[in-house]
Amino acid sequence: MSSTNGARPIAAGEIELALVELVIENELRCHATQRTVAMTYCLGMRSSWPTDWERVNRAIMARWPRGLDRVKKLAWAMHLGKTPFASKVPRPPRRNKARSKRKGPAR
Repeated sequence: MSSTNGARPIAAGEIELALVELVIENELRCHATQRTVAMTYCLGMRSSWPTDWERVNRAIMARWPRGLDRVKKLAWAMHLGKTPFASKVPRPPRRNKARSKRKGPAR
């Protein structure tokens, strides 16, 4: 299988992310977390698709004036394997104990 942008062929198991700028701008419009944007940033760094990083960085700074450094650090940590992409497994919401009508002695 080959890439559509004229770059090297994509090997099995690789992910190629195209239009990183649009993906990150959409995430920012949808109020994604810095961690989510960092994951996309990391995938963009790994991709051979050409990316306008100045545009990406300006979009991140428009959403989080002081967040670009954190997003970049997270993305590099993910890229180097120091931080897993999904480090936290989502847990089901906790029940509100104040509304619980449990009988018996208080704990």
